[in-house]
Amino acid sequence: MKRVIATLIFVVTLFTANVVQAGPLFDDYLNYVRPGTGTGPGKATAQVKTGSPVGQSFTVPAGTGEIYRIGVRPVYDTWQPGESVTMTLYDSPEKKRKLGEYTIDEATCHVDQYVIGNGSNFRETGDRVLYFQFRKATEGRTQLYFELSAKGGDGSVSFQAFDNDAYSGGKSYGAAADISFECDIKPIPDREANLKAFFTERLDISRPELSAVKAAVEAGDWEKAIEETVKHFHNRMELWSAWKDVMQPKIDPNADTSLADLLLKGQVRNADTGQPIPWRKESWWVGEIPGTKQPKKGIDPSPFTWHFDRTLAAAYTATGKPEYARKAIELRMQFILDNPNPKIVYKTEEFPWYFELWNDRTAAARTPGHGDLVYARLYNFPEWTNDQKLVFFAFIEDNARWLYKATSGANWGAEAARGCMDFGINFPEWKLSPKYREWGASRLAEIVLEDVRKDGTSTEASIKYHAMVARRLKSMIEDCQAGKVSLAENTRTEVEKYLAAMYDHMAYTLQPSSYVVMCGDSWYENYTPELADVGKLINRPDFIYIATQGKQGTPPAETSKVYPEGGYFIMRSDFGGKGRDYQDARQLFIHNGNWFGSHGHPDFLSVNLYGYGRTLVIDPGQYDYKPPEGIDVYWNSKIHSTMVCEGRDMDRAAGPSEWATTPVIDWFDGISYGYHKLSDVDYTRRRIAFVKPDYFLIDDSAKTTRDTEWTQVWNLTDPDAKVDPRYKTIETTFRDGGNLLIMSQDPEGIRVEEAKGITAASDAYPKTKIIRLHRKTADPRFIALLYPYKAPNKPNVNWERITPDDTTLPNLFYSVRVRVTPSTQIASGKAQTGAGIDWAVFGQSGRSVAYRNGLHRADADFAVVRMDANGKVKNFAWTHGRELVFNKQVLASAKTDIYSLAVTYDGPKLIIEAREPDPTLAVRVGSAKIFVINGKIVAAPRIKNGMCYPFADMPPVVTADDRDAFEKITKTQEWERVADPASYAVGYTKHETDPGRHEEGDYVFVVPQTRTYRVEVYLPKTGVTPSDAVEYRIPAMGKPAIEGGPIVKVRGSEGPKTITVNQQAQCGWVSLGEFTINAGEFRINARNVTETDGLYFIADAMRLVAL
Repeated sequence: MKRVIATLIFVVTLFTANVVQAGPLFDDYLNYVRPGTGTGPGKATAQVKTGSPVGQSFTVPAGTGEIYRIGVRPVYDTWQPGESVTMTLYDSPEKKRKLGEYTIDEATCHVDQYVIGNGSNFRETGDRVLYFQFRKATEGRTQLYFELSAKGGDGSVSFQAFDNDAYSGGKSYGAAADISFECDIKPIPDREANLKAFFTERLDISRPELSAVKAAVEAGDWEKAIEETVKHFHNRMELWSAWKDVMQPKIDPNADTSLADLLLKGQVRNADTGQPIPWRKESWWVGEIPGTKQPKKGIDPSPFTWHFDRTLAAAYTATGKPEYARKAIELRMQFILDNPNPKIVYKTEEFPWYFELWNDRTAAARTPGHGDLVYARLYNFPEWTNDQKLVFFAFIEDNARWLYKATSGANWGAEAARGCMDFGINFPEWKLSPKYREWGASRLAEIVLEDVRKDGTSTEASIKYHAMVARRLKSMIEDCQAGKVSLAENTRTEVEKYLAAMYDHMAYTLQPSSYVVMCGDSWYENYTPELADVGKLINRPDFIYIATQGKQGTPPAETSKVYPEGGYFIMRSDFGGKGRDYQDARQLFIHNGNWFGSHGHPDFLSVNLYGYGRTLVIDPGQYDYKPPEGIDVYWNSKIHSTMVCEGRDMDRAAGPSEWATTPVIDWFDGISYGYHKLSDVDYTRRRIAFVKPDYFLIDDSAKTTRDTEWTQVWNLTDPDAKVDPRYKTIETTFRDGGNLLIMSQDPEGIRVEEAKGITAASDAYPKTKIIRLHRKTADPRFIALLYPYKAPNKPNVNWERITPDDTTLPNLFYSVRVRVTPSTQIASGKAQTGAGIDWAVFGQSGRSVAYRNGLHRADADFAVVRMDANGKVKNFAWTHGRELVFNKQVLASAKTDIYSLAVTYDGPKLIIEAREPDPTLAVRVGSAKIFVINGKIVAAPRIKNGMCYPFADMPPVVTADDRDAFEKITKTQEWERVADPASYAVGYTKHETDPGRHEEGDYVFVVPQTRTYRVEVYLPKTGVTPSDAVEYRIPAMGKPAIEGGPIVKVRGSEGPKTITVNQQAQCGWVSLGEFTINAGEFRINARNVTETDGLYFIADAMRLVAL
């Protein structure tokens, strides 16, 4: 039968008395184990009983020198505790000569499946092969026989077999037609050829520093060649100097050697319980521990990288006891001999192998990873032989060979590329090192372009894994500058751009304490040293400012920040300065973005909150694959600070988000489709307003008719946080520094649940408290106010909800009145903040809603009016608004939607900020004498009836934005709206192109009067590659734009014009020409006509500018 599985990866000892030695160690390494003969999986079974053994004769290829191991396939549910199986190897079925035997008990019989693929990509087989180790010389035989016997338990264990003659090289005895088995072998070695190949094909002995090696090779003195090679690497102190302090044993009487002592006894720890369990180095490199959280990783220390070696070598350094060093070397040599690089063994495009032992991440961690630390700890161990050392060095290069041309992407691909490149830089003595170096640099650059979005975020929704990719990129640019690697100039320019973008994201995700916000699989890391380095590397003084907490560099241009492609939204009060303590800033981090890979969490719309020196609302990060009893699993939705349905995890389905930032408010409005697979649930929605710099309003809801339990979750860093049983107010209890009030509207009907949590905020896994507010309803809505403050200065906060005058409106329309008075417990004698009253409105643009019997009115997605203690308006703001009336006074109005508006009355100054200017915008003047408009003083603004028209000199404009005035004609689920500050009104709609489908939609204008207009389309800089051909059909008479630049083609000599635009120009407003357009509804059709698959049809804004 054709061989399906071969040399996989199990152990055989060279150090036990009953095993035949295979010759000098380095020769044994060069003559690697490989597939011999076998059957593949069988569908029948053979039962082995006490007193009734079952055997199989088999034939190995000519030239076989050694039976390395024989594997069979147990039927595990027949193997009971206390049972053991012995495989005995004989010269023939007549059993004239016993060659060896090996016994495995039930406690150590479980093994992982092998996979098949190219090393980076694979498919699972479900096939588990348990190997019995022999390492017995064939002595010229090609036909042999093995026999299985059982004892203990019920004395019966079954194995896979065949009910037909499936194997032509032998037959079964005492059972089915053939037993399913695999036999791995070593051929009779050609020592001279193997050594010559190693020194002339793997090492570059033409290098001057290897001249002594070359001389020995040319003289055929292989022992001398080995000695000189080892001497060369051993004396390269720059490889080991980072660990110079551990190169000599230093007795530490307090050192914990308990884990190393277990390894000396042939034991390891259960990764879950920490209890000792048996371990067999002869076969258990891929052993499984049933019942553990991760059976494939159920032992501690891990056998896959350097953990065994590090544990034992550290014990040697701390005690000077040679048995630890001997065991470290023994186990590493054993691993290397049993687990040769499968790519070298098979030399085929696809092959079988054990994923945990050889994968791109593991190999990257062994090139050398912490292997240099292991070598340094054993550097002066006198019993370490030259053969052992050279096998150690060659194994590191084996891992570089695995990584070379690996195809994995994202953080794994980055690790592989970086590991390969680093090996090529640090070990130039190997012949492939120049290729390792150049491929690694090129591939790392390629991965950045593939797996890092244009906004600088990794496709993995994990802060930790983002940083891993960024650091490798940083090192590559440093190596380029040092001349260690080279990149094409255009590639290097692109890579530096992405480096800046990745560290920009890392800079903004640092909390004011300089520790990173955790999101996805994350640790509580401090990036400031590397951030400062990158700031100097690429001339970003704002990075230096953040890294030094404002002591050096230049403040960032933006305070709050959005990363649209990654779906990260960061609201922040300040970066210090102007007398403010840098660490006292407030920061809210929101995640609502899809991701690829396995390290993100189902945490859509979740938040992290920092204030006054500490994290207050925290993401759990990654603390364990499964925490202790009583602690929820870290990736569950229900331990993230978001709204969940029935305690279920969300699907990976983030929806669109809206974003705005002004000096007065930040605004987020996001949708998640995480529960769309549940019946009667369309989406969940979270609206957040940061009323700067004081507090956050959070509104949670769902579009649903599902009458069930909905939960608003808060994961708090204070394990002693308290909940008021009546009002459901949540309060942290820290004695000083940051604290938090979370207040809820409509506390009636809320059921409170308190749960224990932990977080990865330090090595000790600090405790948290998870508070869940439950409602059973078909119309869920949670309204919360989050007020961070600095103890002991606790403010007095009161708030009430004010419903609209029109009681028929849905409950997404409402307002709240918030009154804040300073704390009376002020140690400094100075209030934390002045008393104030705010009126905040949640609504929907295009719908004017009145409150307090018409006293107040707002037409906006959100608006706020802030007053002092006397009721005088200090400032106000809106997002997507047209009108704001307070106490029957019009504060601002416009005839079209103004995306964001912020107005501040500062003594004699009226400060107006409006991102999208419009000539109809009017703002109440009050007592202002000085006018600052979008950062510039305007000497003579137009004022009429007490209203300032800051953009009155602009021509009238009619705008159709994709958010509210674009009708999608193509009916698919692929339309996606992206909140991006680079677009008009901070958002655009995209749809992937498919040749022949011709994605399209209509822009709908309401034209106030018939006249000539210049028709313009906005081409934003997007995080995707736009279509190179979109037709805009303008059904009006006029003069179209001239072809050139973004205008690709103009059609239509008379009547309507069709203008083809290359959206890849990404140059902002582009004129399509001047046309006479009649009053009333007017439509412009936009239709993608590219023939290129995988681009994006972009719908942002169009406008008609009156001439």
